[in-house]
Amino acid sequence: MKAAFLSDRGVIKLSGDDARGFLNNLVTSEIEVVTPGSARFGALLTPQGKIIADF
Repeated sequence: MKAAFLSDRGVIKLSGDDARGFLNNLVTSEIEVVTPGSARFGALLTPQGKIIADF
């Protein structure tokens, strides 16, 4: 998979048994089905549904 550095973005790393479920509850994309080496578009929303960040 090719990647591009975007200076206004960052990278986070989650680990542990509950990491996928935790992240799946925070973002709009279905994290449970993402496989290593793949990518998926999504967004982090406020409780009101406004976009905080996209990825």
